[in-house]
Amino acid sequence: KKWEQKYKDNLAGVFIFELKSLIGRLIKSQEPNIDCSSYLNLGCGQTKYEGFVNADFFCNFRFWSNRTAVKPDWELDFRYPLKCDNNVWEGVYTEHVLEHLYRDDVVKLLVELHRTMKVGSTIRIVVPDAQAACQDYVAGKFVSEDEQGVKLIWQLTQNWSHKSVWDFDLLSEALADCGFKKIQRVSFLEGRQNALLKDSPHRRHRSLYVEAIRG
Repeated sequence: KKWEQKYKDNLAGVFIFELKSLIGRLIKSQEPNIDCSSYLNLGCGQTKYEGFVNADFFCNFRFWSNRTAVKPDWELDFRYPLKCDNNVWEGVYTEHVLEHLYRDDVVKLLVELHRTMKVGSTIRIVVPDAQAACQDYVAGKFVSEDEQGVKLIWQLTQNWSHKSVWDFDLLSEALADCGFKKIQRVSFLEGRQNALLKDSPHRRHRSLYVEAIRG
């Protein structure tokens, strides 16, 4: 069985992505529609939640848009400053998003999220757990043929357009450096705010769940 190739970087793909980002930031970039109790679902993909501003990368450009994709409430490029006021989010939820950014871009994003969250609000982050994956690799615990042996590490570090890997220590360090407090590891569907418990069951295996407070 051949390994998946569609996430492999190439010049054409990078060019189109950066062009969409540039056009989006010049033409489509706008402030989100926020009410007094808005939460942020950062990297919503195909899933939108009520009571949240569901944000994701620019979409629906003519000629290359995916017409079946769910249009986000707020279109943006996470690598750039958020066009958003200070102290607006009641909480932030992001699931399997940060690993698609380089570490320095994650830090810049966390700084922006800290700025735009209300004091005392919670951020809930779900990412692939590098520690759990490495432990399973050493122990030989594989759940499918697609992750047998070192394929498991490849899935974590290179497939799916992954740009960074995270364990609790590294993510805690990044959150602390960006001003977040009371950083703690939590479990699937367990945390401080019920509104943020949106964890996908199919991602429960080998996911890291971390929460922190906006200081």
